[in-house]
Amino acid sequence: MAAAAGKDTADATAKALPLMILFLLFNGYFVTLRTAADWMIWAIYSSPLFYFIQQVSIELFSDGTQKDQADYLASGQFVIDYYNFTDIAAIAAVVLVGQIFIFRALQVVFLKKLNNLDR
Repeated sequence: MAAAAGKDTADATAKALPLMILFLLFNGYFVTLRTAADWMIWAIYSSPLFYFIQQVSIELFSDGTQKDQADYLASGQFVIDYYNFTDIAAIAAVVLVGQIFIFRALQVVFLKKLNNLDR
């Protein structure tokens, strides 16, 4: 999409940067759901990295340790509970497929309108 919007490589990179920064900063780890301002929660839920970090963390840190066990603070389950990681694979699939369609449609529009294609 960014390549279709730019006149050259430098222009495309400059146009892609705000969206990439938004996705990188609001990924649910640097800015968590707990620490984000109410009006910026949408940015976390729109970040593909948010869903990636959620699923990897659930798979990596799930160890079945209960809160009343002595080694809870040293367990992976503490990390999951602290960051409120949840298994949201179905929602992630819907959001990511939706983004594929949206960004592909924008790519076509940018190619047609910004690059003067005759076909």
